[in-house]
Amino acid sequence: MAYCLAETTGPFGFLSNSNLPRLSKDSYIKFIKKSRNAVSRSREPFIVHFKDKYGDSHDLPPYWVLVNTMDFGMMLTLYRGASVEVRSYVSEKLGITAKVLESWLVTLNTVRNICAHHGRLWNRTLGTKPMIPNRKKPYRPRCAWRAQEIEAVIGGRCCDGAAESLQSRL
Repeated sequence: MAYCLAETTGPFGFLSNSNLPRLSKDSYIKFIKKSRNAVSRSREPFIVHFKDKYGDSHDLPPYWVLVNTMDFGMMLTLYRGASVEVRSYVSEKLGITAKVLESWLVTLNTVRNICAHHGRLWNRTLGTKPMIPNRKKPYRPRCAWRAQEIEAVIGGRCCDGAAESLQSRL
């Protein structure tokens, strides 16, 4: 997602609210404040390097560095704020719709927060239900595609149906 956002809005695209069009002004301000806080607290070597080398001209790193300092809730906010095109691109890479992906991200964030604060999950209503994808064609994991490509390259002489075998196990 970070690379897609950087490609469409520039490496520091998050610095303009217009590049996260689905965030309200208040949500955007809160997101930037949390991002600055996460970067200032971080002692990761890549953040130290960024501050030493570019800290004079940038107070926040580019997308692909910034996302490594974000908590799950901030990533959810970034996804929610992204344009429809970016959200669609990311969700299509996973073989689902943007709406389904967001429902799962919200649910995972809720479960993560309950667990992080030592809450119980058993017999608890989460408030949001993850949507079940409506598949018109079956999703095939990348490893199954790779097995078919390998089999095609070597002409099936050595594989003896390895792609089908791999797919049946997935």
